[in-house]
Amino acid sequence: MTVDAQLPDATYDVIVVDAARDGDVVRLSIVVTAGPHKGVVATLRRPARVPGEDPIGLLGTPGRLQVVEGRPHLRLEGG
Repeated sequence: MTVDAQLPDATYDVIVVDAARDGDVVRLSIVVTAGPHKGVVATLRRPARVPGEDPIGLLGTPGRLQVVEGRPHLRLEGG
């Protein structure tokens, strides 16, 4: 998983505000919802998990983004 925003190592409350599939890659745009980085939008990219995966159902899903040593780990509620 890659992220385009530079967020310091920490755990962030987030919500998915955009989701799309581009070939074999799923792109999720998330916004930080609390703390000093509230309002920062980050775009994550990861390989699609299954052929035909449609990430549009993830819109509005809250979750947690944990950044450790600059590497993002996203966990969405219900996932």
